[in-house]
Amino acid sequence: SGVREGPARGAGAPRTHGGGGEIVAEGKIRLVVRADDAGSVAEANWGVRQCVEAGTVRNVSLMATGWALSEAAWHLCRETLAPRADVAVGLHVCLNAEWEGCPFRPVLPPDRVPSLVTDAGHFLPMPGDLKARGFSVDEAMAEVAAQCAQLRKSGFVLSYLDEHCGVGWISDELTARLAAFCQSQGLIYATRLLPGLPGEGLDFAARVRQAPTGDYLLVAHPIVGDLSGLSRYLHLRGEPADGSVARERDAERAVLSRPELFQELTDAGAMLVSYPEIFTQ
Repeated sequence: SGVREGPARGAGAPRTHGGGGEIVAEGKIRLVVRADDAGSVAEANWGVRQCVEAGTVRNVSLMATGWALSEAAWHLCRETLAPRADVAVGLHVCLNAEWEGCPFRPVLPPDRVPSLVTDAGHFLPMPGDLKARGFSVDEAMAEVAAQCAQLRKSGFVLSYLDEHCGVGWISDELTARLAAFCQSQGLIYATRLLPGLPGEGLDFAARVRQAPTGDYLLVAHPIVGDLSGLSRYLHLRGEPADGSVARERDAERAVLSRPELFQELTDAGAMLVSYPEIFTQ
């Protein structure tokens, strides 16, 4: 999912960027590595699991609307996340369906949230489509509450909330109500709390070395490439169904699950942390 990161918002005290903040002994930066879209397809669950087990991913964002939530609840939750108190789990609020080949549907019946869905009962492709058409914030928040309840019912212990494709930007009222919902549920509202790790590409250690002192976010979408699964349908409207999204995300997973990467990031000056380690609720 796309992420729109900007000025810090919410509780907690992230360190100043550019060398003005406190420097902890373990490294010059604290890095929140977050794996998004767990529960979307089984291949995402497998990829997230590998990265958590490698020690690089300490924050896992789950989609209650995903096609593989039950698989995530059985394997990812029970076998990987439950024994790991150091890994934070979050609700990845989803109100859009960007993948043309496997569009997401709401947790609530479509007739309960008519302003959020197409005639076929799927979400609209992108947040901008929802903004352009107009929607009920009440319906959106009812769906958010249903997604949160679904994840908890599935056995996940949630500590934060973030937004699939940064959907909060489409409405100031939606953003305010998401923040209030987080406060009522004891969740950290993680959207736009941290700036992204500077630089581009998969050489994460090099990006850490070049980053000024501070707290940063690295968002990943790891999957295990398996074009016999649903990941072959991950393509946007008008783009070819050629498996390129799956290959790109598999390459990201291959790097983040390397056993050596944790030490490489540590040597480069990063301390890998979860949201709750930086922000108080």
